[in-house]
Amino acid sequence: MTIKSKLTTVGMLAALTAGLIAGDLQAEANSQPSTSPIYTVDTDPTNRQENVDAARVDDLHRQRLASGVKGDALYKLAEDRKYVVGTPVRDHGIQAVTNIDFAECARTHSNPVEMPYWFKDKYNACRNWGLLIRYLEPVNGVIQEVGRSVLGLTFIGLARDRENKIDFGLRIVPIPDGDERKTLKDTTSLTISLGCVNSDNARESVCEKSQGGVTKTIRQWELTGETSPVWWSTSGITTTVPADKYKDEKRGYFNFDLALTTIGAAGVADQSFTPLEYFRCDEANYVFGSKCVFNHVLSYITFYANDPTYGESARFIRDAQTDITLTKPGIKGKQVPGRLGHSPLHRLAPRYDVNSNIPGSRRKVRRTCRHYFGAKYTSGPNNTKRECDEYPFATTYQNAARVNEHALDSFAVRAITASHNGTAGNLYGTWLGSDHILDGDPFYVVVR
Repeated sequence: MTIKSKLTTVGMLAALTAGLIAGDLQAEANSQPSTSPIYTVDTDPTNRQENVDAARVDDLHRQRLASGVKGDALYKLAEDRKYVVGTPVRDHGIQAVTNIDFAECARTHSNPVEMPYWFKDKYNACRNWGLLIRYLEPVNGVIQEVGRSVLGLTFIGLARDRENKIDFGLRIVPIPDGDERKTLKDTTSLTISLGCVNSDNARESVCEKSQGGVTKTIRQWELTGETSPVWWSTSGITTTVPADKYKDEKRGYFNFDLALTTIGAAGVADQSFTPLEYFRCDEANYVFGSKCVFNHVLSYITFYANDPTYGESARFIRDAQTDITLTKPGIKGKQVPGRLGHSPLHRLAPRYDVNSNIPGSRRKVRRTCRHYFGAKYTSGPNNTKRECDEYPFATTYQNAARVNEHALDSFAVRAITASHNGTAGNLYGTWLGSDHILDGDPFYVVVR
């Protein structure tokens, strides 16, 4: 384990804090975990306040939690494409949630300044960083800093399969002191509190927690924090929702963070926070996995062009995304959504298809196939059964029936082997369920 960069004050390092790099950093974190943990001190000044009146720390935490994203932006968090994650297809009926542990988080997440969290998927959140501890005491009647140290922190959130619960855990690793001045580890306390609240004023929701804040001296945290992590079990419960089309799903929105408060003999507090993040809980019965997901995550399904069971469908999707003229209607200058890095697709669940766009899309694409491939397109070489494949999928709000012919986004069709179309469709349908994609949720389609 290592500390990235020398210890400096938050103020000196604030100038180094750059804008967040979305998507590609998350993907890099997914594919290139570190060989050993790196504990980078969080330099973002918005996440730390020094020399705070100890009597105000609880109020400051409540104010921070109340400052979270509201309204329509809360429902569309994933649209900012900050956390884009590829997730596997999991069969219905088996456990759809596979949780990470502290070791995987610590190996994988190494730069909390550029990417505040790492999400393995919608069910697993991770943050790994270094917490700067200042030691203060009166010197000639003036409160002065007399030393400092760092603790390595690993924070994980684990959604429970088939439940509306998320377990949050924190492991603390002692880091060799980088400051030879005086440390007051036996008289400086560190209190760690999980914040978790309803983030949508339009709903009556409550986040129930298994315990409040935990207080120990710095010495005690160093001795026990690694072998005895702190755990909070949370339940997201929503009782009243707006009378909209999703009322039966009881969607509830919550934000969470950690507040870490040190108080020394001088009675002055330093308060640090993890960046606010969010999760959504619901009672929808057309998806599975956990009933709670980290809804800032925008996930994607991956198809493989050389797969012998559905490769024709994968190659068709790839052509539609990269060169629509290779498909039909194939109008030059048009495009299709859903390609990684561009505008995503959004699920249209059949129960919400009040205008019958799903069957309307399928009729439209079959007409298009007959027009370009002939009335007998369903019969291929050697009497191989063929079907009309479509992209975007019928069960999206971007399907062919909803295309505006005057807009840039269009649709594509191709006659392909029926078994390839069916296999790809089954994988896609299973993935929607296992990834807990609700109606209106965004997602991408990637072809490797």
